[in-house]
Amino acid sequence: MSTKLQRRKFLMGAGTLLALPFLESTVIGDRTARADTPPSLRRFMTFHFPIGVNRAAWSPTGSENDWRLGRSQAALSSHKNDLSVITNVDNTSDKSGGSVHTGRVASLLTGGDVPIGTHAMGTSADQLIASSLSGKTRFRSLELGTAILNENPNHEPGFDPVLKDHLSWSNGTPLPKEINPSALFDRLFTGSSLDSSPSGVRRQLQQSVIDAVRDDAKRLQSRIGKNDKVKLDEYLTGVRELELRIQATGGACAPGARPGPPADVRDRVKQMLDLSVLAFRCDLTRVITFGYEHTVTEQAHPWVGVKDGYHIGVTHNQPGAPYVAVNTWIISQLAYLLDRLKATADGSGTLLDNTIVYFASELGEGSAHDPRNIPVIVAGGGAGRLRPGRLLDRRGQGNANLLIALMQAMDVDVASFGNGFTTPLPGLVTK
Repeated sequence: MSTKLQRRKFLMGAGTLLALPFLESTVIGDRTARADTPPSLRRFMTFHFPIGVNRAAWSPTGSENDWRLGRSQAALSSHKNDLSVITNVDNTSDKSGGSVHTGRVASLLTGGDVPIGTHAMGTSADQLIASSLSGKTRFRSLELGTAILNENPNHEPGFDPVLKDHLSWSNGTPLPKEINPSALFDRLFTGSSLDSSPSGVRRQLQQSVIDAVRDDAKRLQSRIGKNDKVKLDEYLTGVRELELRIQATGGACAPGARPGPPADVRDRVKQMLDLSVLAFRCDLTRVITFGYEHTVTEQAHPWVGVKDGYHIGVTHNQPGAPYVAVNTWIISQLAYLLDRLKATADGSGTLLDNTIVYFASELGEGSAHDPRNIPVIVAGGGAGRLRPGRLLDRRGQGNANLLIALMQAMDVDVASFGNGFTTPLPGLVTK
């Protein structure tokens, strides 16, 4: 007897909805998985890190196709053919009014001027991409981070402090970032059937999401093909492992309370990156912007032997070995993200094959507040739109030119961007 399955987006149970990845068994006869591969979906992720790099340790060497990663980029050695390092791109603004942090962060994804007295930016590149994909996913975009900057009044007088802590803007509105992995987990993997009564909330928060949907998962597994069973098993295992990691790092909390944010920023970063990969895998969103800390962060990094605050204590006062050590650790987090994307099957390839990862800082050499030659890496294949594995010297180009190229790779029709930029960075995107 023929069995038809409609496209299922959730598993359901006990007042909980769990988002599902795409399963090929959508409309099937005789319980056999459909053979044709779904089309590749292109995703875009920004990974921002603050206050630039020690250039001596960062700088790669060689020519476009015969090159070597810089010393602080060593963690990316296994991904050299999955990325392009772009040098001599500037993040400058003609009307920055002397701002060294606020203006550079505000312009990183907007390409706009930040004259003194500015209170808002226009629309950032990630949001232009999100607009082009509007309606295709449950979440238009996700804005994520590890810390909120609460600096008011601003230490750069004349500039609105809101500019310093927001990368993503939509028509003059800043989009705040989620920094709590538990809250993000709930937002992504639970749905509108949640019982909002006090007793319902307590019950839901005291049980595993996977446990809540286990019966529905068994029913679905009995009706899908072999390949989809493997995919579903791997996905549910990944969600459960992440759930356990979030609970384990949540610290002490009252009975029934949701685990709080992890005490260690390393756990917070990994959880946010893991959740980003799952959000892409489930096609919950195709645009994610993640920021590690913020442009004046005083986060210490004792696990690499750096106990002083990053902004003043390191980038200003110890711009040698301690600066290199933190840069190297941040790069290892990018490598972790690329590992996860590459290990996740997607269509006929992997998530990394179909994703564009834009990794950059707002400053070049942080100790000098220099916005020239900012560190930029573009990773992934963009579903065939990028040709990685190269060292691209693009002297004289602005970061906004790079963003135009990336937007075009995401099929955004953009004639101009930011402060009158009209041409894409050459040689990055395939025709």
